[in-house]
Amino acid sequence: MTQTDKNPKKPSKIPVEIQEEVLRIVENYNKENETRYIATFRGKFCYISRIDERQIAQQMTAYLKLMGLPESFLQHLPLHTERELETHIGRLTWTGNMNSWDFAVYRYSKEAYDPNEWHFAVGTSTSVLGVLKAGYEIYPK
Repeated sequence: MTQTDKNPKKPSKIPVEIQEEVLRIVENYNKENETRYIATFRGKFCYISRIDERQIAQQMTAYLKLMGLPESFLQHLPLHTERELETHIGRLTWTGNMNSWDFAVYRYSKEAYDPNEWHFAVGTSTSVLGVLKAGYEIYPK
């Protein structure tokens, strides 16, 4: 494939300055909304995930309190030492426009990204901020 065969509207890699802007948007959103979203990049893709505390850890903490044990006891339980869970929200594809990315929601049932299942939550906003705002609609905590 020659350089002229490539589609100029679909860049093959997200520029570093755009990656930095996405990270700033995610950081600001997290601060303003007390969330823990993360963005990772690979080629033309930006993957959006959310870090949540595992509910089992929250439940175990409540049980420990009822039993009069300190929360630090939780770290000694081998099945419950990992207290955070990464929830994949979706994949943004760089189109060359910061306010209009292609979006595919992560479908846990298929273990794949599906570009046909996003409209219910994201609506018409396929910006980074739009996806962050829709994150809890796509996958509630």
